[in-house]
Amino acid sequence: MTSPSHGPFQAAYDLFPEHEIPFLQSAKKRLERARPYEGLKILHNIPLTMESLHKVHALLLGGAEISVTSPSFMEPKADAIAVMKAAGVPVLLANDPLPSEVDVTLDCAGELIDRVTPRIGAVELTGTGTQRYLARTDLNYPVISVDQSSVKNLEALLGTGDAFVRAFVELTGESLKARSVMLFGFGKVGQGIAHALAPSHCQVTIVETDPHKIGRASRAGYVCIDGADRASVEQAAREAFVVVTATGRKGIVSELYDPTAFRNAAYLANMGGEDEFGSAFSASEIMVEKKPINFAIDHPTQIRYLDPVFHAHNLGIELLLFANLAPGHYAFPEFIAEEITSTWQSLFNLDISSLLAQ
Repeated sequence: MTSPSHGPFQAAYDLFPEHEIPFLQSAKKRLERARPYEGLKILHNIPLTMESLHKVHALLLGGAEISVTSPSFMEPKADAIAVMKAAGVPVLLANDPLPSEVDVTLDCAGELIDRVTPRIGAVELTGTGTQRYLARTDLNYPVISVDQSSVKNLEALLGTGDAFVRAFVELTGESLKARSVMLFGFGKVGQGIAHALAPSHCQVTIVETDPHKIGRASRAGYVCIDGADRASVEQAAREAFVVVTATGRKGIVSELYDPTAFRNAAYLANMGGEDEFGSAFSASEIMVEKKPINFAIDHPTQIRYLDPVFHAHNLGIELLLFANLAPGHYAFPEFIAEEITSTWQSLFNLDISSLLAQ
């Protein structure tokens, strides 16, 4: 029996087995039947990759009228652009004007906040973007943050950590085995990277300022330095093989520390949506010119970790449509996030409770 044709999206289906995308596959069937997005104008701003095509296809099946762009921290993948164009979906590149009328923005890193005012509301995917929206007190529409829910742990704790290790090895040709790694930030992304480094038996040093996160890192067995202890941070940087930033804070290294202390490291790598090394460092000094290094490889994050988060990001549209939210900031509902997370762990036989309990 032959598989059904998915039109221009067939290339994405050929790349990823359906069992790797259980949430989006299930959602596509419901959305095609119910068409809840009929007539909605949606501006979709997440990294444009072959993986994200499944997310866009679900929206199209739900009746949405979509324009697609991609965040500034990565170049959209050429093969994904080709699929979008074949499907008749406008792809807006860096200097292209954005639509003047949009019902919902599906944002990443808060990059649409100063460019588009959606009629109904916005759904933000990342911690960096959530902080940008929280900093704005003049928004006249509701914003739902997927990052402020447990479902984001699947991507950030597991997916991004795995992606960092794969990207580093692919881009440098170096092994991380028993290397000294200095990691700025022990939030979801930082914790995920530290966890992914464990099989390589790295000497991981965590730099943090949040006492709660310092305690969590210490309980997990990592060497910790308070970020306010400038001398200790700089000394550790001089001894590191690779320095990785994952704080979500723009320019933090240049702002707080002597940049010369970091130039002894063999590699400097950013894993945040912002340029966390800052103006004291040229683009050539940082891997992939200061952009998150996983987005420089063909498959930045494995789709099994993206699928539940992509699904939640899309579900935010229906929450905006039916919850009648006032302007303001809202976390993605935890009861939905917990159900998605529990189902995902059962499907993939993985348990992240030990990480969350630290």
